[in-house]
Amino acid sequence: MKILKKEIHPGKKRIKNFYVSVMLWFVGRALQAVSKIDPEVRKEIADLPENCLIGMSVYPFGEPGQKAPAMFVRKTGVDRFRFEGRKAPADKPDFLITFKNIDTAMLVLTFREKTTEAQAYARFTADGPLAIACTFVRILNRTEIYLLPKPIALCAVRRYDSPKHKHSNRIRLYVRTVLGF
Repeated sequence: MKILKKEIHPGKKRIKNFYVSVMLWFVGRALQAVSKIDPEVRKEIADLPENCLIGMSVYPFGEPGQKAPAMFVRKTGVDRFRFEGRKAPADKPDFLITFKNIDTAMLVLTFREKTTEAQAYARFTADGPLAIACTFVRILNRTEIYLLPKPIALCAVRRYDSPKHKHSNRIRLYVRTVLGF
C-alpha cells in the first residue's frame, strides 16, 4: 500500500507576501498622490536631487528567480513623485530601503512598529545618502498621517503633525491613490 504524503514547503508565506505587495503598491501610489496635494511634501521633494529614484523592497529583491515585493518612486521635474511600479528600473536607485525579511516588513506595514523603531532594531537596511533618507522618512510620515486614522497613525509615526484641511485632503488622496492620477 502506498502512502501519500503532502509536501511541506517551509518559508512560503504567500499571504504575507501578498499583503506586503499590496501595501507597497498602495504606499507608492499614495506617495505620488500626496505629492500633488500637499505643498509641504512638495517642499520636501524639492530638496531631493533631480530624477531621484527611491525604492522600498523586501530581501531577496533583485536575486535571480526571486519575486520579492517592492515599489519605486521617482522625482519628476515639477517636484512631484511618479510611481514607477514594483519592477526595478534599469538605473540604480538613489535610495533603497530593504527589509531584512517578510516578517519585518509586516511589522512596519501593519503599523505595529514605527519606521524609526524599525531602523533602531535594524529591521531594514537603508542604502543611500542620509539627506535623502531623512527627507523620505518625513514624506512617508506625512503620507501615513493622511492615510491612517489618528490612533493608528500615532503608532506609525514619531511625531503627529496634523496638516491643514486634513480630512478633505484625505479624501482627495484616497481617490488619487486608487485611480492613479
